[in-house]
Amino acid sequence: MRAVKPVCCSVLETEIWPNLFREAKRHGASVLLANGRISDKSEPRYRSLRWFFAPTLEQCDAVLTQSEQDAERFIAAGAPPDAVNAAGN
Repeated sequence: MRAVKPVCCSVLETEIWPNLFREAKRHGASVLLANGRISDKSEPRYRSLRWFFAPTLEQCDAVLTQSEQDAERFIAAGAPPDAVNAAGN
């Protein structure tokens, strides 16, 4: 991070990496999760582990999801509602 000095850290789908998000923010980069999705099968796990996912998802400046349903699931998992938008695939 110090050598590259990123302005934005973009991740895709459900690549939720707590250390990456934290370090990106610590070094002044925005965090964007694009093409976000949470499957029917995974959704209960994200809800039950909200205590784990919320602090990481709160680091996101924007969460762009594949559908409205995915947007609702990311919010339920702890993403800030004002950062979540259903942008499509």
